[in-house]
Amino acid sequence: MKLCPNLRVFGRITSVIRSCLAVYLALLAVLILPSLGSAEAGIKKNQETKGILVTAVAHNERTREIARKLFPEDFAVKENGRPQKVISAQKVGLEPAVVAVILQDNLVMSVNNELPEIRKFIRSLPEGSRVMTGYLSSGSLRTRQDFTADLEKAAKSLRIIPGSSFMSPYSPFLQLRDAFKKFEGQPEMRRIALVVSDGLDFSARLRRLGSPFSAYVGTAVAEAQKRGISVYTIYAPAAGRRRSYRRAVNSGQSNLLKLADQTGGESFMTGSSFVTFDPYFKELKEIFENQWYIVYSSSNSGKGYRSVEVVTDFDIDLQHVDGYRVRD
Repeated sequence: MKLCPNLRVFGRITSVIRSCLAVYLALLAVLILPSLGSAEAGIKKNQETKGILVTAVAHNERTREIARKLFPEDFAVKENGRPQKVISAQKVGLEPAVVAVILQDNLVMSVNNELPEIRKFIRSLPEGSRVMTGYLSSGSLRTRQDFTADLEKAAKSLRIIPGSSFMSPYSPFLQLRDAFKKFEGQPEMRRIALVVSDGLDFSARLRRLGSPFSAYVGTAVAEAQKRGISVYTIYAPAAGRRRSYRRAVNSGQSNLLKLADQTGGESFMTGSSFVTFDPYFKELKEIFENQWYIVYSSSNSGKGYRSVEVVTDFDIDLQHVDGYRVRD
């Protein structure tokens, strides 16, 4: 059967329309789909990934047993009170660490008797760890050894302290801030600072201020939180009679306690002096063995301070940084 001329024309027009429609749909797919993909990628990009060092605090056999039985799925993270998505949780007790060992130059001479114990601590770190050493002194931070994987070299870099009041730092916390900046570019998983100090800050003008805290403790805390550094402090008195005043001791110890507590570390002290650092290092060894590194995706945005809380259903304390500040 033959089609009339009008039908043939209509068929050709329909065919052209179909072809144009196909081309239009193809162009639409090329233009829109990448945009959708970019939008999705943008959403994912805006969700910042954050890592946090967590210690399961084991003070007795019951909590030690709990610490040994923890698994990655046992941890949950809250930021500004909101649950966050945990990406990974890894036990890092035997993993390499990045450690800064900082001593204050004007402490009592008996601190020099503890240098073998500090060197032993450095040598006992897991293979692959990186260590720097430095001294809080008059003027500015004195770096003895930049970060190195040679643990023996780092241990030998420690020198005796002169134990002179003339070597007193104006503010140990301003110099600690500078020390923490040296972690820039180092591996992020487990960052630790061990600080031996009296915690007393000349800049605080102790007799005039009602607060026991140095104004610069917060500066050091903020720098440590920013760089994910857990600070462990050991109190030792400084040389010189006025440093033994009870108010001075209380102020210094309060500063060290705040620095350690707000960065997820621990502060070691025994009254107004010390007998030996040996029990402190035994406790540090157990602390390091029960550490986890947790990575989570932060759903918060904008500048300001973000509080962090890590929780578990088990009856054990979890020690970690209080939070961090976003400036950009």
